[in-house]
Amino acid sequence: MGLERLQVEHQDMEAISEEINDHENEAQGVSGSLQDPSHIERTRGHESRDSKENSIEAAYAAWMMKHPSALNRFDQIMSTVTKKKTVVFLDYDGTLSPIVDDPNRAFMSDSMRSILNEVAQYFPTCIISGRRRDKVYQFVRLSNVYYVGSHGMDIMAPNKSLNDVNITFHEKAIDEKGNEVILYQPAQKYLPQN
Repeated sequence: MGLERLQVEHQDMEAISEEINDHENEAQGVSGSLQDPSHIERTRGHESRDSKENSIEAAYAAWMMKHPSALNRFDQIMSTVTKKKTVVFLDYDGTLSPIVDDPNRAFMSDSMRSILNEVAQYFPTCIISGRRRDKVYQFVRLSNVYYVGSHGMDIMAPNKSLNDVNITFHEKAIDEKGNEVILYQPAQKYLPQN
């Protein structure tokens, strides 16, 4: 099935490419056959603009065929994962918050926070970031998601009963609300001692 899909995509992309070339050649032929120089310049600019727009549209269509949206196949995806554990991994910057000039102002919207909270009620949800874990937590402020900061070196799990967790390599802490949380920091022992 995967090979068939790749062949179909390749054929479609070739057809789109041929159509772009045909359209560009047609535009050059029309403008080249006209006798009035001022009309040629006006036509060339118009055809060139149309050709560029068509090229952009064709390139976008080809990209969408190669990278289809998961939302268009949501039911198919969900039927595939039935009876399997689904986990959601998200980045913070540019995914949950907009990309901004000042990283300290990359605030998550209230509607995004609400959606994230709802997703976390159904699936284990993890936010992974190159930022410090506590900084991402300050932005998100949800206690039902996993926070992974510093590219995986600092991990905090949602509040759970300590009876449900093997705490051999974990560190307990208290968050701002006074809740006991578990910090996963097994790499701590490898950090240089000062």
